[in-house]
Amino acid sequence: MKKLIFFIPFVFCSCIATTNELYNLQRSVAALESEIKNSKSEIFSETGEIKTTTERLNDLHNRLRKSFADTNSRIDELELKIGRLKGELDNQSAEIKSLNKNVTTLSSNQTSLSLNLNKELTGIKNDIKLVRQDQLLLFSNFSSLLVIVKDMQKPSVVQPSPKDPRIAEKDYNEALDLYNKKQFGEAIKAFEKFVNIYPNDPLVSNALYWIGESYYSEKKYNEALTYFYRVVVDFPNSRKVPASLLKTYLCFDILGMSREATSARDELLSRFPFSEEARIIKEKESKKDKRRR
Repeated sequence: MKKLIFFIPFVFCSCIATTNELYNLQRSVAALESEIKNSKSEIFSETGEIKTTTERLNDLHNRLRKSFADTNSRIDELELKIGRLKGELDNQSAEIKSLNKNVTTLSSNQTSLSLNLNKELTGIKNDIKLVRQDQLLLFSNFSSLLVIVKDMQKPSVVQPSPKDPRIAEKDYNEALDLYNKKQFGEAIKAFEKFVNIYPNDPLVSNALYWIGESYYSEKKYNEALTYFYRVVVDFPNSRKVPASLLKTYLCFDILGMSREATSARDELLSRFPFSEEARIIKEKESKKDKRRR
């Protein structure tokens, strides 16, 4: 009986110890489950971020592929356009050569023209010779040559200049006033009239220059080139030659004719290295170099 009484308290104590351990074990399991749950949430969050990043990378990759495809397509178009322009340039070169032959033939057959026309024709021949000798050939174009041939086929009528030079200066200033008011179409007509009426006036080169400036302001660069070219060739000692060379350079640059622009630039820097126009070109080129860097 005593042995039984002693055993019962022992068993009771053992049960209590086991219950505490079980409770602690349950708390550990709960904590572990909580950690696992948090880890799963973090894993799901990171998986979502990875998926989002992957989708963005795929989208970027697709856009890059499309951009490359568009670029290649644009390059193909440009190559076709370059080929087409080269073909047109070759055709124009052949036409210019043929036109030069026609000019020579016409000059030999125009024996019945007036003395004034003969002088103009001689000037044209000299201009063509100079153009062949140096890079000024790049300043000429097909349309200007056609105008020359057309003028050669009919005698020019020059109105006599008035005795009072103040009248010529007045007409010139009126034309210049139209240009300053940005009435470029009217200014062109007024300057053209001035050149026709006063062909020997000292302001003729200025008038031709302002006609070119008027066309330049209207973004008619081919027409502007014709008049800037006339100032350079017909009036080599004019004060407007540096400005005409600068505008010739700018016209060619805008038209994308880099070789011709370089020729005009070299001509200006060679003949007028210390002019304001030369400084403008150097400053423009300096800005281009900085942008490339």
